[in-house]
Amino acid sequence: MKRFIYFALSIAAVSAMSSCSSDDLDTYSGIDAGIFIQEVSRTDINGNPHEYRDEIERSFSNYSEDITYVYERINIRTIGKTKNYDRPFVVEVIPEETNAVEGEDFDLSENESVIKAGESTARYNVKLLRTPRLRHEKLQITLRIVPNEHFSVPITELKNSASWSDDGEMLPTDRYKIIFSEEYVLPWPWGDVYFPQFFGTYTVSKLMVINNVMGWTFSSWSDGTVAYGKLDFVADQTRRYLQKMADAGTPVLDEDGSYMQLASKYLVNYQAYLPDVEE
Repeated sequence: MKRFIYFALSIAAVSAMSSCSSDDLDTYSGIDAGIFIQEVSRTDINGNPHEYRDEIERSFSNYSEDITYVYERINIRTIGKTKNYDRPFVVEVIPEETNAVEGEDFDLSENESVIKAGESTARYNVKLLRTPRLRHEKLQITLRIVPNEHFSVPITELKNSASWSDDGEMLPTDRYKIIFSEEYVLPWPWGDVYFPQFFGTYTVSKLMVINNVMGWTFSSWSDGTVAYGKLDFVADQTRRYLQKMADAGTPVLDEDGSYMQLASKYLVNYQAYLPDVEE
């Protein structure tokens, strides 16, 4: 009896399906590939993704003075089968969420913006330019990936955790924010106490000269490289450099346009070629 019931149901199902014409069925005719941004912020000990991010902050204060630009590379991923031809994708700047100026503060012109044949990922490069503006304000760039003839954007957010069993914050995957600056605020007690004892009034320009003389970066002041016991030597070496520049006719200027000077024990003598300047 059971066999008969199963057979009858099967016949009914086949009959119902055959009664539908091809005109009654909706078929998908859109783009069969999606694209999104996914940047890893943290991995486990084996290098597997653990968390993701939708923004990053960079500071030129951690780079030596000769570095004039750095690249921020954004990971572009796709959904769907790979193709045997190159597929261009489109990334645009969101003007209302960007205060950096393209061509002055950053450059996007070096990008191919292509998913190569047989591949499913690409890197999008943002060239961050080191300008004087960065010493006084933070700049922001917000980029957005947009659909084109090759890719749709079916996913606009994902959880920041790589584990689906963990709770996590939902992050946008169609946009990415870059914040960059060159702000120099020395950690206590270096800026407020020790710096004036050896170098006089703190200015960013003076700090840059000291770092250049010693081969330091801004992070050297907080990672243990700089020690109080070294500062007398550092001040003397900086004085020697400033004196050498002054004697060569190329005195180093501070931020206010005055000739750069250190604490009273390490004064630079500018009188030899600027007789109107007192020692």
